[in-house]
Amino acid sequence: MAWVENLECKSSAMWLHGPAGAGKSAITRSIAEQCAALNLLLASFFFSRLADGRNNTERVISTIAYQLAQNIPNTCPHIKSVVKNDPTIFSKSLVNQVQALIVCPLQSASMNVTTPKPRIMSCVSLQILSSSNAATSRLAILVVSHPEKHLCASFINGELTACSTLLLLDDTFKPENDIRLYLISKCNEIKNCHPFKQEIPDVWPLPNDIEGLVKKLSGQFIFVSVVVKYIGAINHRPVKQLQIVLGLSPTNNSNPFMELNALYHHILASADDPR
Repeated sequence: MAWVENLECKSSAMWLHGPAGAGKSAITRSIAEQCAALNLLLASFFFSRLADGRNNTERVISTIAYQLAQNIPNTCPHIKSVVKNDPTIFSKSLVNQVQALIVCPLQSASMNVTTPKPRIMSCVSLQILSSSNAATSRLAILVVSHPEKHLCASFINGELTACSTLLLLDDTFKPENDIRLYLISKCNEIKNCHPFKQEIPDVWPLPNDIEGLVKKLSGQFIFVSVVVKYIGAINHRPVKQLQIVLGLSPTNNSNPFMELNALYHHILASADDPR
């Protein structure tokens, strides 16, 4: 957030990257929510490989352009004109769409402004998050992703090196502390709201259970969400589910990490052959 709010920030791009399950999605959503609360959010688009319409780039620019028109009304006439004069604009290349529906409208709006505009934050996606300083018509972009080769080439040794900041999500950020707090909070929710809450002891889970989970999760936030979902499944008893996750009780013919197996199978199947 300091980078987002820094009016004197020299780097117009930041690349936040880390392995699958490191918490990139949660961080990006949190940043977007904080920016929205501060009236800094310009637009948002969250990619998801499992959601139709959000697992490719077809709707990215149209979504951003729509929100741009909503949040900066001076851009609306320009965007409407582009769509009216060229109905095929959304089938053209992303470069052409960005230029016609985002860059040119912002430039046009900045020239027509007679009063200072507030600083604006634009969350483009779970993978790409951008912020604009509307007072100076400056656009800053935060790319949130796995360390993909083409991004490494652009941010480390390419044309974005001079104008960007790199931030790696690793153990130096002590994710275990955040995971511990999250687990305690979610387990309290389960204890208060679950259909079988009357069977849950007053002191649950035990501190040792929380520490056991934290150790098992190895700093991976994606494991946390799966574990919490499994423990809180409404058709099962949370106390029993927790014991299964901790390995202290036999499974009830269900695999706590079935979703993770599917996710990592997809990642490995999509990986380039190193040979």
